[in-house]
Amino acid sequence: MTAITRGERAFFAIVALSALWIGSWCYVIPAYVQIGMPWNAPPLHARFLGAIYLSATTFCFCSAFARTHAQLRAVLPMIAIWTGVVLVVSFFYLTQADYLRVAVWIWLIAYLVYPLIALRLMWIHRTALDQAATYTLPGWAHGYLLAQGILLSAAAALLLLQPELMIRAWPWKLTQQLAQIYSGPILCYGVASLLISRGPSFAEARIALIGMFVFALAVLVASVIHRAVFARASLAATLWFAGFAAATAILGLMIARSWSRGPIPPRPDRLRTEPHPKP
Repeated sequence: MTAITRGERAFFAIVALSALWIGSWCYVIPAYVQIGMPWNAPPLHARFLGAIYLSATTFCFCSAFARTHAQLRAVLPMIAIWTGVVLVVSFFYLTQADYLRVAVWIWLIAYLVYPLIALRLMWIHRTALDQAATYTLPGWAHGYLLAQGILLSAAAALLLLQPELMIRAWPWKLTQQLAQIYSGPILCYGVASLLISRGPSFAEARIALIGMFVFALAVLVASVIHRAVFARASLAATLWFAGFAAATAILGLMIARSWSRGPIPPRPDRLRTEPHPKP
């Protein structure tokens, strides 16, 4: 298996820094969301976007220090899907952008380059994902990740293709543009959940798990801060808070399990069987 190169580590670091720039403005000072984004957004939406980008900061930063390409099994598809879908959606709303702003051009260039690089790395290392840990995910983790992957992927598809339906179901006011922008990162979390649900270990899934945990926790905190925006006693609001609280707890447990496992013995199906010496 080839080592992760300096160029690959630099790519993850650059993506992490650009996501940190956007995420910091959106989440910490949502009134200045347009410093990092091409478009404006209300405070809760800004913090929701901030949670997404702080999540990307986390999993890209961790990827810059990964030891094996197996740890990047879900990360590269996450970057490719996220940035690729957002680029396509951005083309739908080009007339609403102010092209005199540098942030608009940085956004378009970055979202054109990032998915291409991620796809290229996926192709180069397509056969380098066999250096995995030896134990398998427990049934409860596999089941949860599978369910989360299906739910998020379906929600992303509806946000992109049927935004009017999701606008009616969303627990606070949502525009079509933001609905379709959200589809990219939500789809990336869905696909990542499906990929790591089939993986052999918590250790291999750790980077993606940490990224999704940061997203779930940050969204939960932002939702509590802006709880007045939610319709009281509505089913959508109840499911929203309960879902993100459960995701934060379960993903946190998985991350803790990934660090608590002891040394990993050689994989049985990878052991070489030596012929017995003749008497």
